[in-house]
Amino acid sequence: MRRRLGLAALLLLLSAVAPSSLAGCGSGSGDDTSNAKLTPSEQKDVRASQTAIQSYCRTILLYLERRTNPPTQGDAARAMGAVDRLAAIARAKPAAPQGRSGETVRDLMSDTAEDLQGSNCADNVVSRLDQALGSLPAE
Repeated sequence: MRRRLGLAALLLLLSAVAPSSLAGCGSGSGDDTSNAKLTPSEQKDVRASQTAIQSYCRTILLYLERRTNPPTQGDAARAMGAVDRLAAIARAKPAAPQGRSGETVRDLMSDTAEDLQGSNCADNVVSRLDQALGSLPAE
């Protein structure tokens, strides 16, 4: 009788534990967030970061054309912070598509760095993008 009770308790325990322990095995549906979609907040951060970088570069261009004041240290800090936010999202969810294009945040960063090279945007932004891209895990 005691053995039967022990066996029944063991089976009950296994039936409760096994499904939760198998949830992350093989199917990719466990805690792996690398392919997860970006949250609405992350999508907003990506757009805001892209806008901050573009705004900074536009300010530099307008300054070089003598149409506005030079960018401030705050402008530069916002652009650098934007690069850092993009890198953090790319590190957390390297394969997550962003936007309708389906490109990853890494792709967006790479395209941005490529677009800015040779432009009148500050070299420090391009360098920061290149540095951030170099710090991301291999694809």
